[in-house]
Amino acid sequence: MDDAIIVLRGRPTEASRRAQGNAPSLRKQAHLELCAHLGVELVEQGYSFSADEGVIIIRGRAELAPLIQATLAGSGSFDYIKTEIVITSEDVLKTREQASVALRHYKAADQDEIDRMLFDE
Repeated sequence: MDDAIIVLRGRPTEASRRAQGNAPSLRKQAHLELCAHLGVELVEQGYSFSADEGVIIIRGRAELAPLIQATLAGSGSFDYIKTEIVITSEDVLKTREQASVALRHYKAADQDEIDRMLFDE
């Protein structure tokens, strides 16, 4: 899988809002340093007024998303952090193919034996 786009959304704490004043871009250097340490690229950072959340967009290995989320959450600067991983269209097709194979090895909780036999055919 190619590098993914990792979108992090978080609501800054009241203390963070006061510390940033009217210049949320002051955090960009901290984000750049974290990204350099982890070997990912900071694509953009901004703010969503409609959701009242800071938004950080990163390009890098998808498996680093939990580490980045845990780092930001552990900083105490956010009330919460949410992470979304966006993959390329090509990777969507690969993922669907892999999921189709993996599905043969997974029994859904609401699936009885007759359903399973029909599914296998």
